[in-house]
Amino acid sequence: MREFTVGTMYWLNPNYGRKEFACDCRRLVENGYTLVRLIVWWELVEEKKGRYDFSFVDDFMAEAEKTPLNVMITVGFYPPFWLTCELDAAGRNDPGRYPSLARDEVRRPLAKLIETLVTRYRNSPALAYWNIWNEPTLNMTKNRPVLEAFAAWLKRKYPTFDDLRQGWRGEYPVLSLLLPESLEALTADWLETAFRLGSRGRTSAIEYDFLLFSPELLADQVRWLCGEIRKYDTGHPTHTNLHGVNGNPVTAGRDFYRTAAIPDTISCSIHQSNDNVFELGLRDRRNFYLCGIDRTWSWRKGGEAMVGELQVGTSDVHPRKYTPTPETITAELWLAYAAGLHGVIHWEFQGWRSGTFELGEFGLRAPADGGPTPRSEAVEQFARTFSQYRDRLLPAERPAAQIAILDSYRSGIYEYLQWIDHRNVPDIGMNCVNAVLGCYRALREANFAVEFVSEEEVVAGILPRYRVLFLPGVPLLSREAGGKIVDFVRQGGQLWADGRCGWLDEHMFVRGEIPGHGLQQVFGAREREYRAEPEEVRAVRVDGLSIAGRRMRQDFMPLPGAEAKIYARYSDGTVAAVENRFGRGRARLWGVELSRRLRNVFDPAAEGEISGFAGESGVRPEMELPCGVIGRVMERETSRVAVLNSLLETSLRVPLPPEWRSARHLDGSAVSTELVLGPGATEVLLLSRPHR
Repeated sequence: MREFTVGTMYWLNPNYGRKEFACDCRRLVENGYTLVRLIVWWELVEEKKGRYDFSFVDDFMAEAEKTPLNVMITVGFYPPFWLTCELDAAGRNDPGRYPSLARDEVRRPLAKLIETLVTRYRNSPALAYWNIWNEPTLNMTKNRPVLEAFAAWLKRKYPTFDDLRQGWRGEYPVLSLLLPESLEALTADWLETAFRLGSRGRTSAIEYDFLLFSPELLADQVRWLCGEIRKYDTGHPTHTNLHGVNGNPVTAGRDFYRTAAIPDTISCSIHQSNDNVFELGLRDRRNFYLCGIDRTWSWRKGGEAMVGELQVGTSDVHPRKYTPTPETITAELWLAYAAGLHGVIHWEFQGWRSGTFELGEFGLRAPADGGPTPRSEAVEQFARTFSQYRDRLLPAERPAAQIAILDSYRSGIYEYLQWIDHRNVPDIGMNCVNAVLGCYRALREANFAVEFVSEEEVVAGILPRYRVLFLPGVPLLSREAGGKIVDFVRQGGQLWADGRCGWLDEHMFVRGEIPGHGLQQVFGAREREYRAEPEEVRAVRVDGLSIAGRRMRQDFMPLPGAEAKIYARYSDGTVAAVENRFGRGRARLWGVELSRRLRNVFDPAAEGEISGFAGESGVRPEMELPCGVIGRVMERETSRVAVLNSLLETSLRVPLPPEWRSARHLDGSAVSTELVLGPGATEVLLLSRPHR
């Protein structure tokens, strides 16, 4: 049976002693927290080379051991000043948030720190987890060790020189793209020169492959850190908290489907003030959070995962001025439980200082004296309620979803490279990410259960476990993934796509047809014309409903002999969408960016198009609720736990359907014929399992 942890990050003040730590540990327990996440900063505990001082960490651990608190110790490896000086003197001080772990000059002293840290605290009764890396951020410096590893990776990907030529020059080169004289000439030295001098688009193919290689580099470093911990402690699980959950991950090589499988447990960081760059209305904030937690669950597909750094305090220096309300904090805790996660760790308990990099304003408790706030009282109330009804809540599990959305890391690479060359263009580089958010929003607001899949999972054969696959804003696909999607539809799967789907292959080239890799036959149509549009584009379905998209207009021509039906037209009569029967399955293709527009626009017609496709495909929502109310269901042997949440800024009444008339509150009391949900409010019910 899974647990559900209520935790918080806690900054270790190096000026505190046992008295102050004892007071804070008592407050943490009183506030309902069971887990404390610390960061032990390398630069603080090894200020002088080879001389460690853990005295303030010792003081906190000693006090934590007197309480029921569990502790997650994070290895905070910002390099100490002495190491930075050594690297700088040797010409190996790579810029970036974290040092390059590809360098032995960094790994050796870091390995010694880990050995010292782990052996010191591995026997503490308070220790629960080792967090190997706070928000893994790959140092993208193309230093010598990295280029040597990249050269070896390229030779595995392209075993012959003809393979390399085909990959980097493709069929339709516009420029004389860079190419070594032979595979033997593909060395770290050649790559260094190519990256440094190959300007004006000449290195785009090489840069694409480097960004495809970077997740393997990150995975290697995460694997090394976990291995160093496990050398000295196999009794406590390894952990890492991943960040950029709903953003373009390419800049730091963050293909989390690969990285998340390495530690024993994972979590994600979500800060609405910094991560969510659009308008911060309640509906947008809640959907952003829901997408993040479903993505986090999907990285492990049911393995232990949490929200690992969730904003619960004010920020007024981030892109958005934001303070979560008590109602939001309560909703986020219940929704994480209902998403099948194993807990939530807040950022942070008390902000006792502020700076330009880390913000003391994020504190849950009052910053001056650590006193309670309405927000901390909301956490305490949730913890008390969950503990009281723990035996009813914990046995319930997240049911399997029948709907998958593709998270295309390769499309992210393509758009990131576009952004590098066109930084003055608004929103470029984020189109596919925002399309996924918009598609998810349409399905989640209609209360459909959704999982995310990566291209690697598609190639590995995951699609048969789903009934419906959505490809929102996926311009680029690999040949292997395209083939698996074709097989999925042929065998009875339902496919929905938009945003000039699959017009490029895995090397950013057109391979003779659009959509490519067999999808042209699946949709029964080919691209006839493509036009960039400045703003909104409208098309009318055959049933007369007007649907709006954004930024592009692609029109289609049905293939000769195909059974594709025209599903929507533009105002000039050209074909805007088609639907086709292929094998035992069905596929629908839109020529506008319908999903991307939904990222920050509430449009019932467009959302209904996406959720309607799921319903037509035989998938039922988790529950039928009025517009503006979302519901998630956890399954038990004899009953179901339902978590309802309002997305609206006003109160509303929710009539209960007849089959809910036996529903109970957690305390066992009966539910009336309707619920009244306040703005952003949450309700938890026990529903009898219907007879099937």
